[in-house]
Amino acid sequence: MININLNASISKNEIYNLIRIFDISSQISFDVENHFSHKLRIMVENTRVSLNVDGFEIMAFPVDVCELQSFYDEYAVRLKLAIRHTLYKLLREYYNRESKYGILSGTRPVKLVRTTLERGFSHQEIENVLKQTYLMEESTIKRLLSVCTVENSLLKKDPSSISLYIGIPYCPSRCHYCSFISEVCQDEIILDRYLDILVEELAEKADILVSNQLSIKSVYVGGGTPTVLTARQLDRLFKAIHRHYDLPQNMEYTVEAGRPDTINALKLQTLKDNSINRISINPQSMNDETLKGIGREHSVKDIVRAFREARSAGFRTINMDLINGLPGEDIDSAMNNLAYIRELKPENVTIHNLSIKRGSDYYNKNYVNLIDANSTDESNEFYRFSLEEMGMRPYYLYRQKNITGNGDNCGYAYPDHECHYNMNIIEEIQTIIGFGAGSVTKIVDLENDRIHRIANNRDIQ
Repeated sequence: MININLNASISKNEIYNLIRIFDISSQISFDVENHFSHKLRIMVENTRVSLNVDGFEIMAFPVDVCELQSFYDEYAVRLKLAIRHTLYKLLREYYNRESKYGILSGTRPVKLVRTTLERGFSHQEIENVLKQTYLMEESTIKRLLSVCTVENSLLKKDPSSISLYIGIPYCPSRCHYCSFISEVCQDEIILDRYLDILVEELAEKADILVSNQLSIKSVYVGGGTPTVLTARQLDRLFKAIHRHYDLPQNMEYTVEAGRPDTINALKLQTLKDNSINRISINPQSMNDETLKGIGREHSVKDIVRAFREARSAGFRTINMDLINGLPGEDIDSAMNNLAYIRELKPENVTIHNLSIKRGSDYYNKNYVNLIDANSTDESNEFYRFSLEEMGMRPYYLYRQKNITGNGDNCGYAYPDHECHYNMNIIEEIQTIIGFGAGSVTKIVDLENDRIHRIANNRDIQ
C-alpha cells in the first residue's frame, strides 16, 4: 500500500497516474492519518518530493522549476511539470525502472508534438524538452516526430468536413480483455430491434449536416463486431446510411469485420455492393491456444480463410490487429504472428499493447500482475523493425491507461492505405458524429481549440 501526502499545486489524478507507471497493483491512498500502516509514504510539496519506507525517509529531491525547459510560459503549468519531473526521478531510483514515455501519461502524445509544432517550436526544441523535462527515451521521441510528420502530410483542418461513426455493440463471444459495452448476441430478432432504433437515429440526425453545410469525409462502422449482423441486416444499415446522407464517391468507408467467424462470402459481397472499401480482420493472435484462452471461438485457420475470401471479394485495403502482452505469449509468438502477416500481406497492421481496463474479465482477475513487461518490450521492437522493413510506416499512435509496459498502440500502413478516420479521431482535428449505443459525438471547435463531447446512452436496450 502507498500513501501520498499531497501538499502541492497539482491534482491527485496526475500524481496517481505517474505512480501507476511504476507500480501497477499496489493500493494508493491520499492523506491517510495513520502513516505507519503503509510500507511506502510519498510526500509531495511544491518545493520537495520525498519517500519514506516503514516510517524512515530514504530519499528526497528538490523541485526546481527554473532549471527545466518547457513549452509553456505560465508558472502554474511549469510548476506542475517540475513536480511530475521530480516525482518521476524519485520513483525511477526507488523502483530501478524507466518509462519510454517518461512523465507523459496522456493518451495522445502525437497531439502534444503536433500542437507544439503549430505554435512555432522546432523539431530540435521539441526533442530537447521531451528529453530533458518529460524524460522520454530518444527512440520514443523520434517515433512521435515521425508519426506527426506522416499525419501532417495527410490531414487537413477543415471545419466543414466531418466523419460518421456507427456503433454495433454486439459480438459472437466476449474477449476477456474487453471493457466495451458490447453484448454477446447473434439473435436476429434482437439485432433487428437495435437496427430499428439505429436507422431512426440516422434519419433524425441527417438535418445536422444540411443545416450546417457539412460534408462527409469518411464513415466508420465499428463495434463490437458489425459483421455479427446478417447480410440482410448489413444491407439494411448501409442503405439507410446512403438514403439519409450524401456520401462522396470513393470516400474512405470502413467496416470492422474483426471476427472471422462472422465473415462469409455473402456478407463480403454485401459490403462491396454498398461501397465499403476498407475492412478489418483482427486476429489479435495467430496462436490457437491464445485465441481459446482469451475467449474467442475461432481458429487461426478461420482467420486465414476469412482474409482470403476478402481478397477474392476485391478488398484492397485490409487491416489486421495484433495484441502484444496476451497471456502465454512471448517473442516466439510475435515471430509466428508476423510470419502470417508476411504471408497474407494486409495493407494495414495495428500493434496494440494489452490494456487492463475496468469492466474486463482480466481486470476483475487482476491479470495486470502477470504481464511480463520485458517480454512485451522485446516483441514491440521486433514488430516495429519488421513492419518498417516490409515498407510500412507508423501513421497513428495512441495510448491507454494500464497499458503493458507503459507503451502505446501504433498503426502501420503502406502509403495510401492509412485510415484517415483513425488519425482524425485520435488527433481530434475533425468533428465525428456518433450513432448507436455508447457512441460519442466529438464536435471540434478549431477556432477556440476545444472539443465538445456528446455521449449517446450506453444502455443497449
